[in-house]
Amino acid sequence: MFQIIRIIELCKQIPHLYKDIINLYNQYLVQINDLIGPAVDDIQEVDGNDSDEEVDDTSQEAYEL
Repeated sequence: MFQIIRIIELCKQIPHLYKDIINLYNQYLVQINDLIGPAVDDIQEVDGNDSDEEVDDTSQEAYEL
């Protein structure tokens, strides 16, 4: 009987555990955002090839190896 009561008590605690997990996850996301945010702000556009296609400068001999 004691085991059943203990199981019921643990089941009642599950929603609180989920809330704690979500709070920790949100804190982790905030920390990541704090690290990435300044780096994203520092990105500068560079002059160069504006094409979406990559330029393949590899010689044909390299592919034949």
